Amino acid sequence: LAVYSRLPNGVQIMLFSATLHSKEIRDFSNKICKNPQWVDLKGKDFVPDTVHHCIVEINPVKNREWENAKQLNTGITTDAVHARDRIQYQSNNRKLSNETKSEAIKLLKPLVLKKVIDAFKMDQCLVFCRTRLDCDNLESYLTFIGGGRKFQGKVGGGKENPYSCAVLHSGKRQDERAANLKLFKEGQFRFLICTDV
Repeated sequence: LAVYSRLPNGVQIMLFSATLHSKEIRDFSNKICKNPQWVDLKGKDFVPDTVHHCIVEINPVKNREWENAKQLNTGITTDAVHARDRIQYQSNNRKLSNETKSEAIKLLKPLVLKKVIDAFKMDQCLVFCRTRLDCDNLESYLTFIGGGRKFQGKVGGGKENPYSCAVLHSGKRQDERAANLKLFKEGQFRFLICTDV
C-alpha cells in the first residue's frame, strides 16, 4: 500500500494471479481498485487449502540486516544495477538515498525469504522472481545457505540440502526446464524458482 499511496490519480491498477479467490486478495483489490472487474479463466471458485497468501513488507529503513549482508559472507548476489552508485552500507540512521533503498531491498529479499521458509517449515514451494538473473542469483543463495551442494538431478538427489532448488526460466534449455518441472513434481528438490511471466 505504500507504493500505491504514491501513485498519481487515474492510474489503472491490474492484478493477475492464479489464486484470486481468497478473501485477502479480494479485500486488497477492493482497497486499491475502483470498481474491480474479475476475469476468471478457470471457472473455479475456490483456492486449494494448500495455497496460502501473504504480503511481506521489505522495508530497508526498519530492517537493517542488509547493512551487513554485503560485508559478511552471506552468499547474496544482486543484479549489480547499483554497482557504480554510492550505497550507504553503514548509514548510521541517516536518510537513505533511493539507490541505497533499492539495493537494500535486493539484499533483504533473500534473507526474508529464508525466514519465511524456516518459519513455515516449507517442504516445497514455487518461488517467482522478476528476471532470469534474479532466479539464478536466488538459486545460488539457497544453494549456499544449504551447504553449497547444488541440485544435480535425480542421480544426486537434493533433499539433503534444506534449501535444494532448481530454476525454470527461458535461459534454460527446454529439456532442462521439462526435467526440472518433472523432478519438482516428484519431490526431488524443495524449491522451484521461476520467472513471474
